[in-house]
Amino acid sequence: MKRLILLLLLPALLLLGGCMPYVRQTPEEETALITVGFSQVGAESDWRVANTESMRESLSEENGFELLFDNARQKQENQFKAIRTFIQQDVDYIVLAPVTETGWESVLEEARTAGIPVFADSATDLLDEPHIRPFAALLRVIDNPAQDIPLAAVLLSPMFPYTADDLVALRRARPTGSLYGAVLYSEPQRFALFTDALTEYRRLARTLPVDELIEELLARTGYLAAVGALPDGPRCREDLLSFTAWAAGAGRAGLPSLIRAMDAAAANGGLSQSAGGQTRPGCVSIMTVHRSKGLEFPVVFVADTDHKFNQSDAIRPVLTHSRLGVGVMLRAPRAAKRFKTLPYAALAQAIRTETLSEEMRVLYVALTRAQDALLITVPLKKTASSLKLPALCAAAEATGPEAMRSMTSWAGWILTAALLHPDSSALWEYTSFLPHYGLHRAPLAIRVLPLPEETEQLPAPPAPAADPAVVEMLKASFAWCSPRAALEKVPAKVSVSAVAHAARPVALERPAFLQKTGMTGAERGTAIHAFMQSVPFDGPAPDLDAEVRRQTNLQLLDPALADKLDLDAVRPFFASAVWRRIRLAKQILREEPFITALPAAEVTPAAGQGSAAAAEVLVQGIADLVLVFDEHAEILDYKTDRSRDAQYYIDEYAAQLRLYRRAFAQRLAVPVTKLTIYSFAIEDEIDVPLA
Repeated sequence: MKRLILLLLLPALLLLGGCMPYVRQTPEEETALITVGFSQVGAESDWRVANTESMRESLSEENGFELLFDNARQKQENQFKAIRTFIQQDVDYIVLAPVTETGWESVLEEARTAGIPVFADSATDLLDEPHIRPFAALLRVIDNPAQDIPLAAVLLSPMFPYTADDLVALRRARPTGSLYGAVLYSEPQRFALFTDALTEYRRLARTLPVDELIEELLARTGYLAAVGALPDGPRCREDLLSFTAWAAGAGRAGLPSLIRAMDAAAANGGLSQSAGGQTRPGCVSIMTVHRSKGLEFPVVFVADTDHKFNQSDAIRPVLTHSRLGVGVMLRAPRAAKRFKTLPYAALAQAIRTETLSEEMRVLYVALTRAQDALLITVPLKKTASSLKLPALCAAAEATGPEAMRSMTSWAGWILTAALLHPDSSALWEYTSFLPHYGLHRAPLAIRVLPLPEETEQLPAPPAPAADPAVVEMLKASFAWCSPRAALEKVPAKVSVSAVAHAARPVALERPAFLQKTGMTGAERGTAIHAFMQSVPFDGPAPDLDAEVRRQTNLQLLDPALADKLDLDAVRPFFASAVWRRIRLAKQILREEPFITALPAAEVTPAAGQGSAAAAEVLVQGIADLVLVFDEHAEILDYKTDRSRDAQYYIDEYAAQLRLYRRAFAQRLAVPVTKLTIYSFAIEDEIDVPLA
């Protein structure tokens, strides 16, 4: 009878494992030494010498081994002789560190024939293995049947009852064209088994992921069982499972992507066995649960049982299901909150149920791989809290689907079952419930293991003092910098507003719902600037209400801005001295764009005083109003800030208007002698000093 042993670790910080004898030995066998023949490639490096010494220490008599060591001196033929000598000496195991990866098939087969487990640290190309090629060819044929060589390999494989004579007769009947065309136009009943199967396989390839497609092919063709019946069947079976595991990962984007991955692997030297992992007799195998499907082992450790179930597929905004359709969440028109619809809730529940069902199937596979002993480790971060829900379910005998749906990991299911076992007293001690047991015949040993105490770490040795001479030398070596390094901080192009406000602290405006007017400063400024841009300056002061309607009808002013326009704030402008000067101006430039080159020193302080200061920077901007007279010009800027302090406007915007002056001095025939800010809050103009 198999022994079932359950190990539990208190905090999930350390996972302990060990070997357990599963075959009862005689006293003579227990005292006999295990003979190991070890053929080392040589002693060409320190690593190789260290590897040899490690093998000698591990395979010592104190540890129950007798080591027969051979130094091949970098020659493969010497290793051949050593292996044959080990076979004649009837050793128990042979360990081989090969010179090259190829050329070992014959001598290793001699060892296997002698009944000696052989572990060779070499890699073979899975795609080139004779027991892998037919299945790989089947995948290629399903993707594209018009490939003669893969198709011939499939027809002659154990998956179909055709012989070489059948293919010869087929070609005699149709000597031209593709082999697949000859198959289709052959005698109706001769290749019907293949054509019908291929039609079904191609249909499955269009609807199934590659991993599920491969499972269906193995089940329908019986190829895995056929490979297991070959000479050295366990190894061939493992190779096939290694290939299918790799193919499942390489074909996540579909069967064509798997074919491309196979071609790429073949072009890059083949597919190593280590790509999918493999097992060998006499060796410890570490693999995923999916990889272990169909395999059995004398002793099995099931670890990482507290991993959380992945439920991400059930919480996405849009859920899809192959059978139930699509479920979406709805968003409220004026809110960021999303609401679940009834179809969404139904799909989410179905996806969660299917996910848990798949997790339970995987757990079943993990728990049924052992032949003699099964060991399960359950890490518990907080013992009492981790056992609370399983103990509640066990005490109430709530082990149905609804109760198990509340578990978030394998550990919950395992602990619930373990608590119902009569030998679970060690677990019930950590709960506040009375023990409740069920009837179990399976032997179970439960052990609660504390975390080993951490060893005190010695303090790190003090760092040696730095050599001052070396430090100074390094500083001198790395202190050089480019003479044009300052140019890295000089922008090639900036806007006037960016230059003028670079040093201004960020001021966050109150949200609209907190303002009395319900209108932000940006909205107010945009509305006034848009209105002033189109007001006619060639006549008397306009009727503002009629002007708003005119601009709206001519699509000069957006209706949304018109609704936000504060005409009471605009009206004093047309009674001010600014309006009178506008009427006297010889030329009026409105919303006038400009771009000019200025020395970097005038644009950014980062330019410094060197060569970077003289570098030219392109400055661009738009002036609200430029008034040109006979002998001079004036630059006017509208401001909608709420401040009523004239000095505030000078401090904030003087640099901006001075840059305007620099730019227009190069464009106008007359000098700019006046800089003016009109504040709609103050309802008056503010003179800005020229320097």
